[in-house]
Amino acid sequence: MADAQLPGTFTAPPYDWRYSRVLRPILIFGAVAHAVFLLLFLALDVMPMVAFNIVSTALYITLLNVATRLDSRVFITVAVVEVLLHAWLATRFVGWESGFHLYPLILLPLIAFLTTISLTARFLAIAGVTVAYALIALPYTTATPVAPLPDAVAPWLSAANVVLVSVGLSVFILFYAVAVRNADELARTAHDRLEALAATDPLTGLLNRRSMDEQLRAAIRARQPAAALLVDIDRFKRINDDLGHDTGDLVIQAVAAVLEAGTRDEDAVARWGGEEFLVLLRGHDQEAAWQVSERLRARVPESWSAPPGHQLTVSIGVAALQPGDSANTLISRADTALLQAKRDGRNRTAATT
Repeated sequence: MADAQLPGTFTAPPYDWRYSRVLRPILIFGAVAHAVFLLLFLALDVMPMVAFNIVSTALYITLLNVATRLDSRVFITVAVVEVLLHAWLATRFVGWESGFHLYPLILLPLIAFLTTISLTARFLAIAGVTVAYALIALPYTTATPVAPLPDAVAPWLSAANVVLVSVGLSVFILFYAVAVRNADELARTAHDRLEALAATDPLTGLLNRRSMDEQLRAAIRARQPAAALLVDIDRFKRINDDLGHDTGDLVIQAVAAVLEAGTRDEDAVARWGGEEFLVLLRGHDQEAAWQVSERLRARVPESWSAPPGHQLTVSIGVAALQPGDSANTLISRADTALLQAKRDGRNRTAATT
């Protein structure tokens, strides 16, 4: 599953598709934010920051265009360097009160969620960002900025940056939470699919022998009427030898379809082995099971257009559940009945008491 391509996900990082789902909104946010900063610094006539934001906007747009081939570890390295540089330069030019020093905080959840590297590496990266933030804070909390903000602008810009950082953190965490939820749903779906595959026969889609054993044990524990039909395709070896194994598979599938369509939801149908099938009829005594058996047997020849010289029929052994039965004794009696049906000429139903 780790290497599977999931609809709507990034193709490149095979390491952790959940993180990849978060990259696009981050990149869009970064490009839009730096475009706004560009206009802001242009209005403030802080040309070094205008130039820096032109480069940053172009960088995020470029990353967005190559996101499908982007290793998330490369992205996080670029993002850390760019955000720290921007926070440092903006704080140096327009001052601590502008609020640009807050943007490195966005890096912390991004690094924490980066499951493509070890927990130790993430801890060290977070520690590094924290140290870098401290290095910005220590000299500039009281330092005079290169281009001080007008008194009318400073509080508004500080408030705007606080809001943007809060929104950014919320959006990124939300996107990651959604990605994790989707991953959990996919994991559950994959688990259910694997369980279904483990419980069914790949050729027919019917229950396999192991699953039918469980059904039989459950029916015995319920202490309710039940019956087993052991169904065998007549002269199946001749079909295989004359017409090939592919045709033999089609015949098996045709009989399986008849058995499944001709039983109820509460019944169970399994491919018992080779050309044999087992049907568990719940709530049926031997007479009722015999009637179902005959109805199924009559439908089988119609399920396959047999070539000249061949005919598709089945023989069926019927055994009703009796007090003290185990799964083995019930199937043994059905098998005895099936052998009797074969000896009596095939294409018929036989039952044991």
